Amino acid sequence: LGGRFPTYKVFKIKGDGTVDILAEVKDAPASYLHSLALTSKYVILIVWQAHFGKGGLDLAEKKNMVQAIEKWNPDIPSVFYVIDRKNGGIAAKYQSPPFFCFHQVNAFDDPNTDDVVIDMSVYDNITVLDTLYVDKLRDPTPETLFRLGRTRRFRLSSVTAPSEETREAIVEFTASEADAIELPTIHPAFNCKPYRYAYGINRNPSTLHTFADRIIRLDMENREGGNKTWGAPGYTTSEPIFVPRPGGDAEDDGVVLSVVLDVEKGRSMLVILDAKDMEEVARAEMQTAFPIGFHGVWNHNDVAAL
Repeated sequence: LGGRFPTYKVFKIKGDGTVDILAEVKDAPASYLHSLALTSKYVILIVWQAHFGKGGLDLAEKKNMVQAIEKWNPDIPSVFYVIDRKNGGIAAKYQSPPFFCFHQVNAFDDPNTDDVVIDMSVYDNITVLDTLYVDKLRDPTPETLFRLGRTRRFRLSSVTAPSEETREAIVEFTASEADAIELPTIHPAFNCKPYRYAYGINRNPSTLHTFADRIIRLDMENREGGNKTWGAPGYTTSEPIFVPRPGGDAEDDGVVLSVVLDVEKGRSMLVILDAKDMEEVARAEMQTAFPIGFHGVWNHNDVAAL
């Protein structure tokens, strides 16, 4: 809710359709927030710096989300509000140096501590928004090229320890540009739990490909040698979908689906990759170019929904 005194209302919808307000955040500016982080115990509202001018009124005046965002300020931190999923209320508050983000990879409660761990695909500032205009995507230059986010792991320590102060979020690592990732996904059974592998779109850093030309598998436990990619020149990849093998136990036991555009042929295909080694298992070619979307799911009732 924007205006002179912006308010974020974090709520849950119960099975019977009724709604409970878990918390209201009234000390944060109105900002463009694409997603939330979620663990088994907490909802984490992360207010990164994409603040709308005039408390959100610039959205109405300028009629353009990107133009309504205030100029980047390197001195304004990102703020993490940790909200209790069961009892409601703000359990803790943290801050970190500024960043921008679209998507979280995963988040979980550390089983050995009282910490919350959050993996996110982050950007150093909001210039990424300007690179997503159609004219720049059609004719990219090294200066206007859309660059994918890099995985950054944050640790919020001792969440339940009493504190009236805003504590510092610890940055445990930030991946390299070569291992950049967007539209990340994981094995669905590991959502909100400790995990090892993430899959997403990636671009060969040596190319000026408009968007992404590879699918990457990130290994969170072996970041130096465990990451794998699949792709080819002239391909445009879309958000991968992880489909577990029925009866499988391993986190990477399954396949990864992605709708891929062959730019030279002007046709799309559904590519199926082995999630363990990212080798191609099969492809289903189409006789047309299929529009690339952002988010999808796998419907296990014999129907794929991408």
